[in-house]
Amino acid sequence: VQVSDATRTRLTFEHPASGTVQLTMKIASVGEDGQILEAPLPGVRMEIWGEKVVTIVTDEAGTAQASLLEGQYTVRLSCEDGAVLPVSEGLMIVESGTSAVVKYGVLLVLLPAFLNEGNALSGMLTSRLSSMLHIGTMESRKYPNGPAYENFLIIYILAMITFLFIGTAAYIVQPSGLGYGTLMAIVLIAGLLTTTVINFLSYYVAVSAVKFDLDPDDHCIPITSSIMDMVGTAILVTIITMMI
Repeated sequence: VQVSDATRTRLTFEHPASGTVQLTMKIASVGEDGQILEAPLPGVRMEIWGEKVVTIVTDEAGTAQASLLEGQYTVRLSCEDGAVLPVSEGLMIVESGTSAVVKYGVLLVLLPAFLNEGNALSGMLTSRLSSMLHIGTMESRKYPNGPAYENFLIIYILAMITFLFIGTAAYIVQPSGLGYGTLMAIVLIAGLLTTTVINFLSYYVAVSAVKFDLDPDDHCIPITSSIMDMVGTAILVTIITMMI
C-alpha cells in the first residue's frame, strides 16, 4: 500500500475495561486544500510479548483488541504490506482501571534509544575502568577514588548531551500532545538517575573482574548491559508515571 503526502501516523492504546487493550491506528495526510485528513490504517500487526506471545492485526476500521492480564509487556509493531511505521517496538503497561495505558507515541520511540544509550555508556565506562586497573593508573578500592570520579564526570557530560539529543529526536519523529519541556524533563531526570547507576555499577563490576582475574570484554560488558536494560526500563517508566 502506497500513501502519498503522508505526514505521520498516530498510535493510541486504550484500556476501556479491565484486562482489555484496544489498538487504534490512523494515518494523517494533507489534502489539496491544506486540511489534515485522517483515515483508518488496517493491516498493522502488534505482537505482545509476555508469558506468551499474543498477536493482533487492525481491521478495515483500523482497530484491534486483545484481553491481557495486568503487567508489563513488550510490543512490536509492523505493517503486513511492508510499510514502515515510525514506532516499531516499546513497552506497554496494563493496569486495572487505567483509561490510557500508553497515550503518547513519542515515549515508545524514546524507549529503545534510551536503553541502548545506557548500554553503550556502561560498556564504555567499564572498559575504561578495567584498563586503568590493569595498567595501574587506578587502584582497586572499596570506594571509588579520584580517577574513578573523573571518569564518572565524563560519563555524566556525555550522557546529558546524548539524552538531550535522543529526546529531541524522538519529539521530532513522533510529535504528540506531550509538551517538549515535559518530555525533556522526563528524559534528563531519568537519564541522570540511570547514569548514576551506570557509574557505580561499572566501577564495582570492573573491580570485581580484576579481583577474580576475569576478562573484562567477556564478563564486564555483558553483565552491565543486561543489568542496565532492567534498571533503565524501571527508572524511565517510574519517571513517566510520576510526571504524566
